[in-house]
Amino acid sequence: MRELSRIAMVGLVVMMLAAAARAEKPSVIETSYVLPDSSRVLRHELIVDAPLKEVWRTFTTAGGLKEWAVPSAWVDFRLGGTWETSYDPKAQKGNPDNIKTRILSYQPMEMISLQAVHAPPGFEHPELLEHLFSVFTFAAVDEGRTRIRAAGIGYARGEAFDEIYDFFRTGNAWTLAQLQERFKSGPVNWRQRLREMPGHDTTQETQGPSKHQVVEHTAYEPSLLIQVAVADLDRAIRFYTEILGLQLESRSEELQWARIKMGIPGVTIGLGRQDTVNGSGTVSLNLGVRDLDLTRRHLEKRGVHFTGPTIEVPGVVRLADLEDPDGNKIRLAEDIQD
Repeated sequence: MRELSRIAMVGLVVMMLAAAARAEKPSVIETSYVLPDSSRVLRHELIVDAPLKEVWRTFTTAGGLKEWAVPSAWVDFRLGGTWETSYDPKAQKGNPDNIKTRILSYQPMEMISLQAVHAPPGFEHPELLEHLFSVFTFAAVDEGRTRIRAAGIGYARGEAFDEIYDFFRTGNAWTLAQLQERFKSGPVNWRQRLREMPGHDTTQETQGPSKHQVVEHTAYEPSLLIQVAVADLDRAIRFYTEILGLQLESRSEELQWARIKMGIPGVTIGLGRQDTVNGSGTVSLNLGVRDLDLTRRHLEKRGVHFTGPTIEVPGVVRLADLEDPDGNKIRLAEDIQD
């Protein structure tokens, strides 16, 4: 499901991974910069807990890529060769929906440069791919650790480049963090990972990717919020915690709002103080996102109606409400707590 993770040059090899469930904040550092011609270099770096030889294998072999990046991969590692990948575990080499990336150059155990030549259906601005390429460099920190730098080059100015830059900025960081996780926890169990991803269509396991999967710009973590209006917030909190035995998750004096854990993953009670209460509550669908601004721009371009501006509770959360075609409210929420 959030997915076929879909991302970018690890990224454009891993074009759909950002579509994955919201991950923990990765140990990836962004060191992007601007060139004299005003174009941008999108660069991330991290140190993984693995020897250089093993890290090189995970980038340059099909078996290595499938341990962390994609469930299906074919690698012809040579000058002019290709990485061909898919997020469909049943994909076959040569499928038109596969992601294809050309190997421009490499220096064994030190550097690889790549260029995406074929993006999956739904990828925005495929016409820009010919202007972009990526360079990965590798260096041993010591016998058991390796430093990786991933630089995306060719991001000019303009709305289209800005959108793809923002997408890969989030996606590449998330994807590189998955490499670190592979060396901490072992190779990915793709059947389990894909089932956990919001937006994942289980029919793809036998039929190939759905044409209606969640697009790569989104990063959803679905949840249900049962909203209850209360006249006295302190009294309500005592009832739900001390009497019913539930757990207080958070409270905001500014908003006169409290969140109560239900003990069911993704389901919470929201207590909101109001002057007038009528003894009934409502159920609200909430979708957690990693980048609210990017997700909102992406959905608005597709005609989604937002009912108001983005609201921010400083240091806590950013919120935006939208409606489905029948007027049902859906709330997008980006957690901004440290």
